[in-house]
Amino acid sequence: MCGIAGYVGKGGCDDLEKMIVAIKHRGPDDKGVFLVGDVGLAHARLSVIDLSERGHQPMFNDDKTVGIVFNGEIYNFKELRNELIKLGYKFKSDTDTEVIIYLYEEFGENCFERLNGMFAIGLYDFRLGKLILARDKMGKKPLYWGIFGDTLIFGSELKAIMEHHIFKKELNLEALNKYLTYEYVPTPHSIFKNVYKLEPANYLVYQNKEIKKIKFWEIEFNNSDISFDEAITQLDKKINESDWTAPLSLITRKKILPEK
Repeated sequence: MCGIAGYVGKGGCDDLEKMIVAIKHRGPDDKGVFLVGDVGLAHARLSVIDLSERGHQPMFNDDKTVGIVFNGEIYNFKELRNELIKLGYKFKSDTDTEVIIYLYEEFGENCFERLNGMFAIGLYDFRLGKLILARDKMGKKPLYWGIFGDTLIFGSELKAIMEHHIFKKELNLEALNKYLTYEYVPTPHSIFKNVYKLEPANYLVYQNKEIKKIKFWEIEFNNSDISFDEAITQLDKKINESDWTAPLSLITRKKILPEK
């Protein structure tokens, strides 16, 4: 677990420091803050892949035209890395974070649909003046964003956004009504006005002070004429691809699925 935060618009180093300190429990191993012009990125790191300083974030491509803060784990990053190496990309680290940077360079916004894993991403393209926020297909990793005037703020938790000086603590009465009805605040709402949860399998683009959201994946249900054993085999494969450590066949046959 790591923590990400940042903004595009009004702000300063004090804002970034306060935002990332508010969520330092998510990443006690390292902290990184980057600010240039009206773009700020911050990261609290829990070292998991490539424990060296080469995994420090915010991370950038070679010419520093793309910067990223990333929380999560990409299960198929080695396969993607090998594909990018064949295309001529050279890596300085063994991190999945660097893979995302070059995957974006090669495929643009279509890169997110190729990621198998759990993630919350804040990526800034300095060439295009574009911030991209992306959340994994099932919404495993949290990602909040808020818009206040001409400033967009984002973070892994609400408490990060609340530390930015431009944030206004105003109760969202519609969200409060939903909370009292359902005992939680459903996505994309949050308990505060002008602050939202990014939906799973979506990415948000903030460019020229305009916001657009794109859904990059949707689950499909297809009728398949296969046997019970074939279904078990395919389920084994899919969950093993999702980085499960326990053999699914033992779980499904002994605990979840009825014996034949």
